[in-house]
Amino acid sequence: MAAVLVTRQTWHVDIRVKTFVQEVASRLDFLRAEHSFAGPEVVPDETGVYPLLRRVRYERAGLAFEISLVLSYMGEEYVAMDVVSEDDSGQVCRTQIGSSTAHTGYQMRKALDRQTEAVRRA
Repeated sequence: MAAVLVTRQTWHVDIRVKTFVQEVASRLDFLRAEHSFAGPEVVPDETGVYPLLRRVRYERAGLAFEISLVLSYMGEEYVAMDVVSEDDSGQVCRTQIGSSTAHTGYQMRKALDRQTEAVRRA
């Protein structure tokens, strides 16, 4: 009987990647509940590998909030929140609410807290 060698490819998955969608939803679900936005919608990453872009959208007619986690080369790791609007002619306007460093899970959560507070105040 021949021996079978089993190898497993183990990938280190960053805690920020694992928890990003849940962290966004826990903070911004008020958009759905109080302001009739649809979401959270997880926008698929085109590559799925490093550099990584995780994006979550809350959307309603002509207006969307996009929250992104970017993990890239040379320590470029941040959370950004944008408002995307479209006028009657189809012209799209993107306005950044905030962008904050997110080298750790703690920094990611704090960045989401600050950006969510800016949305609540607007």
